[in-house]
Amino acid sequence: SVLGVAVRGLIESVPLDVPLHLSLGGAKIKRLLLQELQNRAAMAGITLQWASIIHPQSSLGLSLVLGEGSFIGASVGIDGDVVIGSH
Repeated sequence: SVLGVAVRGLIESVPLDVPLHLSLGGAKIKRLLLQELQNRAAMAGITLQWASIIHPQSSLGLSLVLGEGSFIGASVGIDGDVVIGSH
């Protein structure tokens, strides 16, 4: 575990029945892993749940639309009519 969070090795061992969040910098590998998880979930008849992570020291506008699985870090300010897509 890292900071009390279980770390699992292979994508095949990731549970599909809990909220997930993909924290990867590379868009290509993130898309591949997302597709793999979606394929596994579809085969199991499960709808994936995605957790968005929002730091309490961020400042978000009231009209912000935030897609599932998003990440907003500390000191981030988002104002105005902004739409942030999923993942």
